[in-house]
Amino acid sequence: MSDLLQHNKKVNVSNAFDGLINEAMDDISNKEAPSQRSFQMPVEILYLMVLLFIISFIYHQPHSSDTHLGPTTASLESGKRVTLLTFAEDIDSYQQSHNKFPEKIPSPLASVLEVQYEILAVDHYQLTMATSEGKLVLDHKGKHEDLYIGDT
Repeated sequence: MSDLLQHNKKVNVSNAFDGLINEAMDDISNKEAPSQRSFQMPVEILYLMVLLFIISFIYHQPHSSDTHLGPTTASLESGKRVTLLTFAEDIDSYQQSHNKFPEKIPSPLASVLEVQYEILAVDHYQLTMATSEGKLVLDHKGKHEDLYIGDT
């Protein structure tokens, strides 16, 4: 009898297990189609959004700009004008202390910058320097100075 009992238990367990499997299969096969309200975004759209985000970031990324502009021709020429005026001050200072113009410009920088110095009269001299626009001339007569671009 114990064999019969065990056999009945096995059959009952097997039937119960088969019943659970059948119930699960029915649930899977009788599942209704998803409702029209559910929406799943395609993966391609996600990739496209990430790509657009990266492009937008690269396009709008912060950048720096140089606030100090390079020297222009006009600024270099004004520097040369200031140089000639500085040499004229050195010459005037020498004249006031020695009562005559010096034989050459008192500054050693004049030879480096290739500034020509010419005494024209007792109270008249000229300083010239080559520029890209022509010869820059400082004409000093007495207490009056003219600064202009002359012929080369």
